[in-house]
Amino acid sequence: LAWGSQLILTATPAATLLIIWNNNVILKRGIITNNSYTIGDITKRVIKTNKFLVMSKLNIYPGNQEFDNILPNIPSLIIAPLNNKGALIVGGFSERCFSKSDELWIKGWSNKIIPLLES
Repeated sequence: LAWGSQLILTATPAATLLIIWNNNVILKRGIITNNSYTIGDITKRVIKTNKFLVMSKLNIYPGNQEFDNILPNIPSLIIAPLNNKGALIVGGFSERCFSKSDELWIKGWSNKIIPLLES
């Protein structure tokens, strides 16, 4: 987890990264508050539907306050589901900062860590 999360934080415009597994935050890296994160409706929906979500301009999404305990006023987010058991949340430095290749990298890494988390 350390190696992959470090690469995402250095090779993409990611500012923060959080992994939730079985309703517990198991990894927090990057620029992030010390506040505890509680899973809200947006993240619950991603986990339930098992669908990748990119919010390139977070402030226009209803319920975006869910992420204020990660980093207040974060401009963009990617949420990758982890087999209906968790989520990888990656916050970006600016609006629309993630490219398609960044999204693919994050999606690929999230798929790669699922077996590790399940073991």
